[in-house]
Amino acid sequence: MHEFERYLADIREDLLAAWSPPRGAATAMRATLGHGLRFATWQSLSAEGLSDEDMAALCADWMTGLIDARSSAGI
Repeated sequence: MHEFERYLADIREDLLAAWSPPRGAATAMRATLGHGLRFATWQSLSAEGLSDEDMAALCADWMTGLIDARSSAGI
């Protein structure tokens, strides 16, 4: 499992770099991406009736919301 965890961590860091987090948002964005990459997250959202496309859009909305919140708060 260690190799799989490292794989997910690498994906998380690649995604974080692609989002270009604003100052002060990297920690929250890293945690949000980590949560979004977890199988348990997708399993839970699927149980709520969301499609894969809906789940991906929701995760993108989480990230956009973080950026917007940090930007509007001047963080």
